[in-house]
Amino acid sequence: MFLGSYDHKIDDKGRMILPSRFRHALGSPIVCTVGIERCMAIYPLDSWQTFVARFDELPFSKEKSRNFKRVLFSMADEITPDKTGRILISPSLRRYGGLEEDVSVIGVEDHIEIWDRVRWNDRRSTLLGDLGKMIEEVMQ
Repeated sequence: MFLGSYDHKIDDKGRMILPSRFRHALGSPIVCTVGIERCMAIYPLDSWQTFVARFDELPFSKEKSRNFKRVLFSMADEITPDKTGRILISPSLRRYGGLEEDVSVIGVEDHIEIWDRVRWNDRRSTLLGDLGKMIEEVMQ
């Protein structure tokens, strides 16, 4: 399970060192793809396979299903971190997430997300302000 939030940096070549606390659980290779709210999602290979198995039943005859699969899989990248835990983030994922230098790496149970630090701090602040309502709605 991935827990916690860590501030990191992406260098000018698009490389980032994964938080040491996440490296062992992520294993190698990992899958990087688009996250839902303009972030980047990183999955251990087994969690990725479980995640995408949910979409096997989506009918390819429906445009929204086709488009969802196209975006998710075309933006996905299988990466092997180097021995220091550093990964190279593709330019398309960096553009999508607005990931330039200062980022937050957050645990989200079965995967991690990489956010632009300012956007994550703003989003987290909003979410914390709505926490009571969110819990009520989710727990119904």
